[in-house]
Amino acid sequence: MRPTLARVGAVNQQVESVRAPVGRAPTSKRRIVARGRNGTGKGLGGLRSSGSETVQLVVDYVKQETLTPLKGLGRFMAFGVAGSVALAIGLVILSVAFLRVLQGETGSTFAGNWSWAPYLICMVAVVIVAAVAVKAVSRGQGRSATNPEKETP
Repeated sequence: MRPTLARVGAVNQQVESVRAPVGRAPTSKRRIVARGRNGTGKGLGGLRSSGSETVQLVVDYVKQETLTPLKGLGRFMAFGVAGSVALAIGLVILSVAFLRVLQGETGSTFAGNWSWAPYLICMVAVVIVAAVAVKAVSRGQGRSATNPEKETP
């Protein structure tokens, strides 16, 4: 057991005598060199391990910067496709419902020679909805591409 500086008296004097003299170099003739990461101090082996660490770092970086965004993009695309399919099915059902309302609830207005009118009205309504959707999509892309100064206050 080695005495500490916290003790007083004779023990303190023992500690002072155990310490190396101040201002003198170590008595050993060996150079003091920092050991490698694995603790062996081998130069070339340390370089090889450092090189393999660098390769692993590069591989991890490439995975982080390419695969992770691609996974996010795939998730974004999957939800986008699922949403567009759901909207398409919903719009088809709504257009058929609108056609049935025009045919059944208008009485004799579209009877006889006017039986084609509900189909034309329904087709025009579907084309208008499609045009509004296309305009909304193109307006969203064009705003950031053509007028970037409008986004900054």
